[in-house]
Amino acid sequence: CLKFANYLAKNHGKTLYLTNEENVTRVKTKLNLLNESISNNFLINFDSKSIEDIFRNVAKYKPQFVIIDSMQNIGIDYKELSYLRSKFPQIGVTAINYSTKGGEVRGKQDKEYQGDCTIVFEKRGIATTKKNRFGEAGKHFVLFKEK
Repeated sequence: CLKFANYLAKNHGKTLYLTNEENVTRVKTKLNLLNESISNNFLINFDSKSIEDIFRNVAKYKPQFVIIDSMQNIGIDYKELSYLRSKFPQIGVTAINYSTKGGEVRGKQDKEYQGDCTIVFEKRGIATTKKNRFGEAGKHFVLFKEK
């Protein structure tokens, strides 16, 4: 997710990465392991604990993209995610959900149906579209290669 957020920030605009399950030191360590320069457009916020916090941070930073890592830890549900998307339709929103060992979305399945795409990361660096309103499902993307 960090590499994806940095890619968006470098190539497409200001990207706000929201997490409360990581700390600054751990994220900096992970970013250093990426072995690439971090974009000035890549913003990380550690204090989003509700949908109200997300709205406040989006209004404050005015990003083109928001990555929520994760819906379970921040404590938002699919209705709140849908409301966020309707309130800020110009912003690309990516919401991370945990999955079960069987590969299903943990918690209510409604979250998956709210999105335009469901992408599963089965291996490091490889994403597969499970659902895609804009193209074919089952398509594999190599986002980055393991070093």
